[in-house]
Amino acid sequence: MLKIKFIRITLLILLLSTVFGGCGDKDIKSVDNAEITSVITEYYNAANSYDLTLVKATFSAEGWAEEKIDLSAWINESRSTGFSSEFISLESIKFEGDYIWAEAKIVSDLGEGNDYFCLVPENGKWKIQKLLTQKPCPISQTETETPDSSCCQ
Repeated sequence: MLKIKFIRITLLILLLSTVFGGCGDKDIKSVDNAEITSVITEYYNAANSYDLTLVKATFSAEGWAEEKIDLSAWINESRSTGFSSEFISLESIKFEGDYIWAEAKIVSDLGEGNDYFCLVPENGKWKIQKLLTQKPCPISQTETETPDSSCCQ
């Protein structure tokens, strides 16, 4: 009888830890716009301070490995010219598999425009995987289509 009670309690604890503990990763469909806005704002603040360490903190490990050379050159050039850009608003979020594309409206020394961020969940936070200044391939002109998955990889 005591053995059965022990087994029931153990199973209950396992069930509750599975239900309430989760696997540690974010459910990609439960993203809050405020989370994405925060990451993008953090990126622009870091870029405008010309601090590569702060910029790196906004990227996923894989994204940084791919983008660091281009971003390092861009930060150095921006520092020398005093270039800056300001995040205005989050225009759209599109879910695609295990990542999302976010379109950000910005204003820079060159005028108004959009930047495109591929974001992935990493260690419980959204991180930038890729940053593009043009629409990712191939986002069509229709709102229902999403970028090709190879663009974020």
